Formats: sequence, structure tokens, C-alpha cells
Amino acid sequence: MRIFCHEKAIMEDMGFMKSEIQWYPYKGKYPLFLALFKSYFADKKDWLNFAKNYIALLKRNK
Repeated sequence: MRIFCHEKAIMEDMGFMKSEIQWYPYKGKYPLFLALFKSYFADKKDWLNFAKNYIALLKRNK
């Protein structure tokens, strides 16, 4: 039966964002994402840098 189904992802709109931060346009987001992931996955997490890069990504998304 599953071979005849078309699976779809369902997203719920939170209402205050135009799009997700990882979606197109990507221009200028790569360095922020790289710094975000490095600060999170480092041996000692740098939460201040993580928050700063996340806020910068949110601002770039508008």
C-alpha cells in the first residue's frame, strides 16, 4: 500500500517569520551558519557566540 502513497512534510506556521532561516536566499548566511555550528559543537560550547550568530541569522532572514 505504501508504494502508492505520496508522503508530504507538514509544517505549522508560527506566524511571525516569513521563512525559515536555512531557506533561500542563502547569500551571506554561510559564515553565520558556520560560526553557529562551530560554537555549538565545540568541546566547550560558546553560548554567547551561538546566540549572537542566531540573532544575526534571524535579522538576515527578513
